[in-house]
Amino acid sequence: MAFLYKMGNSFRGNPDEKEKYEKDMYHNIDLIRGIPVEEEVKIVDFVQKTDNRKILQGLKNRALIFNGRKDLFMPSARGEELH
Repeated sequence: MAFLYKMGNSFRGNPDEKEKYEKDMYHNIDLIRGIPVEEEVKIVDFVQKTDNRKILQGLKNRALIFNGRKDLFMPSARGEELH
């Protein structure tokens, strides 16, 4: 599980921060393990299928959309659509 976590959230800090990263990683893994698989499927389905375009069109303030090219949870094409 740590290998997959590091693929999706690799360490980018300085060596002094590595220990905190590792501690946070294992804490997060424990939290993830506590989520039933059925709930994880619902979460992934929600993230991948939710269409916020109408909501964003109605915003009166500017919005900043963050989306990475290698995002494992939301394909970059969805971020481009939102843009």
